Amino acid sequence: MMFTKKMTAANLWTYLVTMHEDAAQRQKNNKDDPQKVTHKIESIFKAKNPKKYIQVKTSIINGGTQIIAICSDITRIKEMEQ
Repeated sequence: MMFTKKMTAANLWTYLVTMHEDAAQRQKNNKDDPQKVTHKIESIFKAKNPKKYIQVKTSIINGGTQIIAICSDITRIKEMEQ
């Protein structure tokens, strides 16, 4: 199961750490039913200078202690949409 979340952060690293912390908190809140916990998150990070759009797909591993992040530059796609 995936969901999209919109967050603001100063840089991509802060963005990833915040995503991990939010996912860990959700995992703790759903301790009773592990089936409800989603381990995959998909979102878009927007950098202002230089203007870039980064698609971020993450997955929680090792019991919530680590995160795998796949980042793709989708700036050209977003520019074509506008």
